[in-house]
Amino acid sequence: MDVIQPSLFAQPLDTTPQTVALAEIKPGEAKQVIKSVGTVGVLQSVLLRASTDPAFRYEIVEGNRRDYSARHFGLTHVPALITDGSGAQLAAARAIANTARSSNPVQEARAWHAVMQAGVYADVNALAKDFGVPVATVKQRLRLMNLPDELLDGIQDRKIAEGTAEKIANLDEVYRSRALVAYSEVTAAGERFTDAHLKGVRTQRSGDLTRTVLGSLTALPGTQTLLSLPPLDILAEEVRRLARERGVPLSDLVQALGGEVADRPSLDGTPASPALSSPVPVAVTPAPRLPAPPPTGRVRLGAR
Repeated sequence: MDVIQPSLFAQPLDTTPQTVALAEIKPGEAKQVIKSVGTVGVLQSVLLRASTDPAFRYEIVEGNRRDYSARHFGLTHVPALITDGSGAQLAAARAIANTARSSNPVQEARAWHAVMQAGVYADVNALAKDFGVPVATVKQRLRLMNLPDELLDGIQDRKIAEGTAEKIANLDEVYRSRALVAYSEVTAAGERFTDAHLKGVRTQRSGDLTRTVLGSLTALPGTQTLLSLPPLDILAEEVRRLARERGVPLSDLVQALGGEVADRPSLDGTPASPALSSPVPVAVTPAPRLPAPPPTGRVRLGAR
């Protein structure tokens, strides 16, 4: 016979945040302000239980700083989770509250995006400092705003993990659109969208990028020929290419260099200028003579 474990809660804990008036909550003992509350309000729920003080309906189990900050900035209500109060229940409720707080990326993304759009903060570094979170976390949250509300709601409904959603948000627009189509198809079938579903789109993107790079390389004039040429010819072709790109006639370039270029077709197939028919005279400069080394055991000082 199976043993039925007693429930931690006389009634199941409602994990949906409720809006509770601060006037009904006995003030906590914290005296430290969370600056971000003054900008976007309280985003994380306060954990409450029935108060033993008849002057208040609730007292705080967890969230004293949020309560104090809300009062400091003149708020009248806060989001809250409410438990019925035994020791075991409070331990479980704290775990639930902590999970809810650390897994609220969509609400944070929307709030942070709104304040950035309103110009409240100069940059993400200032916002991160005010909220006391890493800059990388802020950037990750803000990237989520590249996604439609349908997918953002899916994060909260556990149809897709936050990390998978971030990968979609990081994609270029074309591939992001394909991923969103895949997400709609998978979730419409009642499944949870995972990295495995996203793999096809990311593989396609990787293949397209590879083909683009290879196509660009093969489109370069004389690429294959250049690979087998001696360094001098490679340099000559590079000079011709630069001259063409910058609209400088080779004859002008040669004149500026003080000589003429031999008549030789360019490596990209375009004929060289007919005016450039004589070889380039090369001036041979004798190697400079180095001073004789000082005799062994003697040190010469002074500059030459």
